[in-house]
Amino acid sequence: MEEQETREKSTPKRSEGNGSLRKAIIVFVTTLVVLAGGGFGAFRAGLLDSLFANNSGNENAQSDSVAIVNNENIMRANFEDRLAQETAQYQQQGIDVTTPENIQQIQNQVMQTMVNEMLLVQNANAVGITPTESEINDRYSSIAEQYGGMDKLSEILNQQGIAQDQVQSDIRRQLTIEHYLATQVDTSGVTVSDEEARATYDQAIIRQTDVPPYEEVVENIKQQVQQRKQDQLVSDFILMLREKSAIEVLL
Repeated sequence: MEEQETREKSTPKRSEGNGSLRKAIIVFVTTLVVLAGGGFGAFRAGLLDSLFANNSGNENAQSDSVAIVNNENIMRANFEDRLAQETAQYQQQGIDVTTPENIQQIQNQVMQTMVNEMLLVQNANAVGITPTESEINDRYSSIAEQYGGMDKLSEILNQQGIAQDQVQSDIRRQLTIEHYLATQVDTSGVTVSDEEARATYDQAIIRQTDVPPYEEVVENIKQQVQQRKQDQLVSDFILMLREKSAIEVLL
């Protein structure tokens, strides 16, 4: 079974920046994937390279693997690419990415994310979940709108050496996981009481100064607490998948 801790270790704190296009398109998985935060409805960004090369049974391929998830390899090149992206994002936020502790924490975070992504895709494929071409095209169009239209997006992709079909492949994977989680994790019944919202506000007063009056922020607080609860449901589900899976980390 698993060779690495399932629960995520704390990672260097950062705020979300604009980042490059690679870090600004896709979602999620750092969300749904039990990466400190994120959740079913809160998707992180990241146009990622092909993360899931399936080279099971190939000894040469396995020698270049950083992890094996149910006989499927996470390749070192993909891991290092993802690690470089994450490290750059922390660095842009002023985080010291050269300390041994932070290096290890970022590596752990990336590994956790990639393992969780692979598990979700594997399980989605097992039950036949496949997004439609229309859904993929709609998501691509939505991304294009965020970057000034199709022509502007194509220009940016060309500048960064990213092929359109690569973007669509990443969108397909994103939608596959979204659809799978929607069938497996019911977050519709998550509610937040007035007492919970008030307790959260009272804690904020202790930690921060210049906190707005409770009445002005109560709805935002409820949304945040609701999101945390939904995130936990997703995290618990992914933990269950991990416990049922054969995961070997080779780093």
